[in-house]
Amino acid sequence: MRPAWAPRQYTRPQDAHRVADLHRLTERQRRAHLGRDEQRDLIGASFERVGGGRGRNFASPRFIVRVWMRRPIHRHAILSSRFSSMGVGAVRGTPGGGRRGGSLLVVPHGSDAWRESIVHPIPYPVVPPYGELAKLMRHDPAEDTVRPWQDAVRRTVDAIAGLTAVDGAAVISDQFYLLAFGAKIGRADGSMPVEKVVVTEPVVGSDATELHPTQIGGTRHLSAAQFVHDQPDALALVASQGGRFTAFAWSPCEGMVHAHRVETLLL
Repeated sequence: MRPAWAPRQYTRPQDAHRVADLHRLTERQRRAHLGRDEQRDLIGASFERVGGGRGRNFASPRFIVRVWMRRPIHRHAILSSRFSSMGVGAVRGTPGGGRRGGSLLVVPHGSDAWRESIVHPIPYPVVPPYGELAKLMRHDPAEDTVRPWQDAVRRTVDAIAGLTAVDGAAVISDQFYLLAFGAKIGRADGSMPVEKVVVTEPVVGSDATELHPTQIGGTRHLSAAQFVHDQPDALALVASQGGRFTAFAWSPCEGMVHAHRVETLLL
């Protein structure tokens, strides 16, 4: 296929808006209402039909292509012979800019019990599970390969962490297999709403306190507490926009969810 325009790496967010506008046209099926001149003004090219995909906070181009190939609508757009040209655009974010919160659920490997606490259908199931991090963690690097191994782990962790920017939570097994992302947490059938959690912080002189989940955060924290309440073998990790990190786990001693809050600067 010949490129519709020269592939490039955009350096300004406003330049990449044309790519997003093209994708929105596809989603809303409005391309038939635009004339050739309007198309060219909008995205720099005219077309008869269009397909595409987009993503953000992905550390690896290979990873995002794998995600697209697992979704029928994106796979069809990539492999369809009806398209004769293509273009690729990317925009690099500024360090520390656009900070967002995110949630990561860590569930027992080989168990599907966690699905009982997730709203279905799951927008982005990863089938088969993405096992690059699991493979790296099983590897015992020799002394002369430690640095390349560390770089590979960092890139893979960054890629998985980027998925938490998607609305919903990313789900990973305790053996480091990515199972889904964009998952919406829901209360399991027959489960009671979580009313309180025990909260601790790594601060000298601070005592454990019992609070309602909404007193330590917003909807993301409440959902995470509910998930662990319903799935006591799982963990929920929540990063807030304000720079606070909270780990939720079931406490057998207290008989309730334990939330441990840490400032990210201390991690």
